[in-house]
Amino acid sequence: MLINGFLDGLRPDPILSVSEWADNHRLLDSKSSAMPGPYRTSVTPFLKEIMDNLGEYSDVEEVIVMKGAQLGVTEAGLNWIGYTIDVSPCPMLFVEPTKEVVELVSKTRIQPMLESSPSLVQKIGPAKSRDSSNTLTKKEFPGGVLRLAGANSAAGLRNMPVKRLMLDEVDAYPIDLDEEGNPIDLAKKRTSTFAKRKIFILSTPTGKGTSVIEPMFESTDQRYYHIPCPHCGTYQRLKWENLCYEYNSKAKIATDVYYRCDHCGDSILEKEKTKMLAAGQWIPEAPENQNRKRVGYHLNSMYSPLGWKSWEDLAVEFEEAQGDIPKTKTFVNTSLGLTYEESGDKPEWESLYSRREDYPVNRIPTDEIVFLTAGVDIQKDRIELEIVGWCRGKISYSIDFRVLTGYVSGDGSSKVWQKLDAVLNETWETPNKNRLPIRMMCVDSGNWASEVYSFCGKYPQSRVVPIKGRDNQSTIVSAPKAVNVSRKNKSIDGMKVWHVGVSMLKAELYGWLRLEHGMPGSCHFPQYDENYFKGLTAEELILTKNKNGHTVERWVKKFKRNEPLDARIYARAAAHMVGMDSFTDRHWDILSGKAAVSGSSKKGAAKSNSKRKSNFW
Repeated sequence: MLINGFLDGLRPDPILSVSEWADNHRLLDSKSSAMPGPYRTSVTPFLKEIMDNLGEYSDVEEVIVMKGAQLGVTEAGLNWIGYTIDVSPCPMLFVEPTKEVVELVSKTRIQPMLESSPSLVQKIGPAKSRDSSNTLTKKEFPGGVLRLAGANSAAGLRNMPVKRLMLDEVDAYPIDLDEEGNPIDLAKKRTSTFAKRKIFILSTPTGKGTSVIEPMFESTDQRYYHIPCPHCGTYQRLKWENLCYEYNSKAKIATDVYYRCDHCGDSILEKEKTKMLAAGQWIPEAPENQNRKRVGYHLNSMYSPLGWKSWEDLAVEFEEAQGDIPKTKTFVNTSLGLTYEESGDKPEWESLYSRREDYPVNRIPTDEIVFLTAGVDIQKDRIELEIVGWCRGKISYSIDFRVLTGYVSGDGSSKVWQKLDAVLNETWETPNKNRLPIRMMCVDSGNWASEVYSFCGKYPQSRVVPIKGRDNQSTIVSAPKAVNVSRKNKSIDGMKVWHVGVSMLKAELYGWLRLEHGMPGSCHFPQYDENYFKGLTAEELILTKNKNGHTVERWVKKFKRNEPLDARIYARAAAHMVGMDSFTDRHWDILSGKAAVSGSSKKGAAKSNSKRKSNFW
């Protein structure tokens, strides 16, 4: 008996799985979690298999997760980090898209975990020590070290060999890093000397054809979380098209929300989701790709536990996104966990030409137009611009397209800029005899920056702004950035430039051009000539390979002159800066002089997809 007891004492404790470690040792603090206290895998049971495949005893080497938001997947990755530090020490690398994100995650997620979990406190030195082994980008512990790096830093990715690698939000990584190659490939090479390496790759997807995580997931056995119907017991994965609800557009709430079973057709209420999640199981839907060392998982936000992101929240988010390309893209990417396919097929110019209307050029044809914007494209020997009127529901009317001739730089250039001054000082009469000025003008500063800055510097930024187009920008307009410019050897104080997501706006415009008149977002044009419509549809979105062999989206010209397209999307950006994308029905009522009937729109009026308005930055 004594000998057996002695031998039992010599036997090492079994290594826990990652989920077991998290349930036994992980504590969530109130600074970094909405559910402080002991971590419970039972809250998100769909993460158990994912975590355990990252553990020491699993044969899996690479775990890939394509996901929506509010699902706790990154938290599962933090559990893996804690597990590594506590029971399975080795060198480990954690990569975020940028150095700034690394520092934020280190401060707000990793350090709170280290400080709140007793089993980790004793393994990591204090962060405030002057020559500490615990810094923002390095956490030393007995038997190993955790390095944190940004995917935009080649030095951070080639620093040392690692046995474990976590790549977070890979769709935000640069395609090529300092001409040294793809950062994912660079990071993976750090693991090549270890026999039992582990790689965890997770991300919310982005664009169809350019997403990094989607082809990675599609190369795996593609596991989806299937849950049983409480009525018929049939296992199925949650699909957005099966969510049913009634939507109140005025109150912006969804009622009578339920999920329709794919098999028996019965209604499943969200309150039943906890039991269904607990009984769920991962099922591969591409078994032909089965590889015991490489597995892939997909999760959308419909699986979010009770108290997190509800089905009602998702329904409202979906309805609010209708007719709004940026919001729709965000919903598809972050809620459905799917790639968004840009509508880059250009409309036929002949179709638009045939739909021209008889209202006079340079006249406001309807009182539904409540404000005007202008988009200005600068060329060497001319300025081309479009004045656009905006109505409720983002319906637009082209008021005038003009070409101001004259060289924009050098001797005599002041004349063409004076012509643009005159345009800005014009007003247009509405049918009910009101006069509308240009509310906001956006001027492209891509090629003639100093001249554009000089012009814009004469006006308040609430009226005229210089802009630069950015193909890969995922917002309509970014926060302004200060520029260092001068006018006649004098600094232009406070000059800022706004970056515009031109690829997104071109895709949005092409979608709007296909709409029937009267629909939200539809476009109206007077009797312009053929060249205007050819220029408006001059570009097409194609998939092509860059110099590194990666698939990227690129807008290419199919017609020589594309100034009408550029001017139109700049005028659209100006409307965003006015606040159009945030206007409620009351805002439109005030602008149209109907404030007395605020809160109720006329029957058949186009609804705006809106949220609470805030000041522009």
